[in-house]
Amino acid sequence: MLFSLVCVFFFQFSYSHYCPPLPPCFEQRLNPKLSHAIIPCTQKVTVNCVCPGFIESDMTDELPAEYLDKVKAGIPLGRLGKVEEVAGLVKYLALDPSGDYITGHTFNVDGGIAIGA
Repeated sequence: MLFSLVCVFFFQFSYSHYCPPLPPCFEQRLNPKLSHAIIPCTQKVTVNCVCPGFIESDMTDELPAEYLDKVKAGIPLGRLGKVEEVAGLVKYLALDPSGDYITGHTFNVDGGIAIGA
């Protein structure tokens, strides 16, 4: 499973140390990376991309409150995500039999920030 971050799309200053391995995904706009999903299909392996947005963590705890308020104001759901919300999607895609037919997709777990609201 591929992972990315919303910071790749929005170039958030606070995550610059966290994003260096991800720009190739950005340059290729993630979907060409998912073209790799075609090859393993013959082996019954699915390939999807999970793109977490701003998730409550030790890293976001270090950000200034004023900055977090601005971030939350730009998220349609008005809050940061929770680790359990990202993990729930990953668990579903990896373990739930009803997810066995899902491949080649990018899932944003970002409270709607990617829709540009």
